Amino acid sequence: MSIRCTLSALFILSALSCGAFFADRDSISVKQSLFNAVDKLSLTRLENKFGKTEEQLTRVMLKSLAKFRKSEERLIKKLKAKDSIAALQKSRSLTEQYDRLSSQIQSPEKFLSENLSGNYIAGLDSLKTLLDFRQSGLKELAAVPRLQAMDDLKKRISLLQVQMNTASTLKKFVVQQQTQWKEQLSRLGLTKELLHFKKQAYYYQQEINEYKQLLNDPDKLAQKALSIASTLPAYKAFMAQNSQLAQLFRMPGANPGAAGGVPGLQTQNQVQQQLQQQLSGAGANSFQQLQEQAGGVLNDMKSKLNEWGDGDGELPMPDFKPNQQKTKKLLKRLEFGINVQSQRSSNILPSTTDIGLQAGYKLNDKSVIGVGVAYKMGWGKNLSDIRITHEGVGLRSFADVKLKKSIWITGAFEYNYQQSIRSVEQLKDLTAWQKSAMLGVSKKYRIGNAGRQGNLQLLWDFLSYSQIPRTPAIKFRLGYQL
Repeated sequence: MSIRCTLSALFILSALSCGAFFADRDSISVKQSLFNAVDKLSLTRLENKFGKTEEQLTRVMLKSLAKFRKSEERLIKKLKAKDSIAALQKSRSLTEQYDRLSSQIQSPEKFLSENLSGNYIAGLDSLKTLLDFRQSGLKELAAVPRLQAMDDLKKRISLLQVQMNTASTLKKFVVQQQTQWKEQLSRLGLTKELLHFKKQAYYYQQEINEYKQLLNDPDKLAQKALSIASTLPAYKAFMAQNSQLAQLFRMPGANPGAAGGVPGLQTQNQVQQQLQQQLSGAGANSFQQLQEQAGGVLNDMKSKLNEWGDGDGELPMPDFKPNQQKTKKLLKRLEFGINVQSQRSSNILPSTTDIGLQAGYKLNDKSVIGVGVAYKMGWGKNLSDIRITHEGVGLRSFADVKLKKSIWITGAFEYNYQQSIRSVEQLKDLTAWQKSAMLGVSKKYRIGNAGRQGNLQLLWDFLSYSQIPRTPAIKFRLGYQL
């Protein structure tokens, strides 16, 4: 019997040892996969990318700062007419504040050693911590160039974090100024004068939010490395001790005695013990007391989050209709499309089909302007004589203005060459080009779940009656957004 027990114990110990061995081996394998993924990152490309983003962000802040300053100088002039002493005090205070902000924007390297508590960017923090983790496994001499490249990238990320923190500081300043001006001007009956400043502040906030979204969307290779890292206990423990987020909250796996936790924030065991104490011999008000205590802890956490994250002062909902396209990059305001228009004939086949390509620019949410080109393709006489021929080309310009829901008013001006093309030399004869001026309606609709957009256009060409040869006055086009 004792022999059986001994054998059983040996078997269990062997199984546990094997399990630990394989778990250890899996952990080593995952860690190596993570290192391999990080090593595939183009550090120079990432550094250039973040450097370019930092330069763009700096330009945005300096441009916005100049606009804010100019707007406030206008407001001071309005205030001076009502209260010259208050205007003088305001002017002196703003000069000092704007000069300090301008210096901070232009010299981010001076603030690298400061605690970046104003704006937390998860994407940058994760990437920087990932590089720190990889460097801990790159101690060999042969890796010195790689270590230096990682240090350069981390410094670039830190500079970008400083600028995002400054952007948050500027936003907080603008919120504060808007509140002060509203109180001051309302007493003098000048609240309408604040509208321009409100618009600038709103669009600045939207632009900074777009940068934050961009920085939270990692590079594809970096995303793959972070995905592997999320499965590795060693990385989680490293993240809990060394990330910027660890300075805000004591993360799972962190040393309970480590600095950076929220003062008064309890551990899970402490919460369970407190619940047991509170509810053992529960009285009528025990649950209410527990709620009040929990509410106090949550308020402390909320205050800390407001200090660190997006709670740095959000502008109120604007009392004007904002242009959602104003802060978007050029490429995001462009829309490309294709449309077709066929001219009927007495046969089954259409005689010609116009195929147009166009590029539109969104001025705002309700108006688009653009240009395009068209190619007129001939089909031949009938089904027994199908021949593709070149029957003309066109240059187009258009404007769409939203009327209601999916109905838009469309205006267009075009130059069309309506003759068969046998050589490019023909197109140089400008007298052969015909003008078209059109007005009509467009119906825009969604296609499938992909969010693509189609449109139907019905246009009247009021110059067609004077054209030789005369073209149809009514044009129907079917379009699709690329």
